[in-house]
Amino acid sequence: MSPQSKLWIFGDSFSYQDPQDDPEARLWPRLVAEQLAGIMRRPFTLINNSLLGAAQEHTWFKIRENLPQIQSSDYVVITLTHAGRKWFFDDLPQLSSAFVIDFDAVVGEERARAAELYIKHIQRPQQDFMDMDHRFGWLDWQVKQRSLRRPVILNCFVQQR
Repeated sequence: MSPQSKLWIFGDSFSYQDPQDDPEARLWPRLVAEQLAGIMRRPFTLINNSLLGAAQEHTWFKIRENLPQIQSSDYVVITLTHAGRKWFFDDLPQLSSAFVIDFDAVVGEERARAAELYIKHIQRPQQDFMDMDHRFGWLDWQVKQRSLRRPVILNCFVQQR
């Protein structure tokens, strides 16, 4: 008997599911897993690696971290957040925008200033989109190398280049 297939979800708040949620809640990742199970006539395990407020860097970090466990019988869905969000601080992957209320109170004055200066002097949309394109290229290469199904990528923010 083949191992149970998995539905892997990676992204931000568009796909996040609080572990404290009612297991019977009809959230879209669960609904997709149920629909897949019905269509494919086999059970699917839902593995949701999404995080509220995460930047694309964190999403790809989670994909890379879990890639060795993803099998050719599995399905992957990625909810794509805005390319301009940044994973500023290792210990706060959920804080990808310096425009969050009380950002400086959460991260401290020095780190808030560093993020502000990065946004003001270094960050630019062209680089954000080039980084996103490179992530797609890496993902495509990994999918081909590992003979995996192509992931479904949901564009959850308007991405204007």
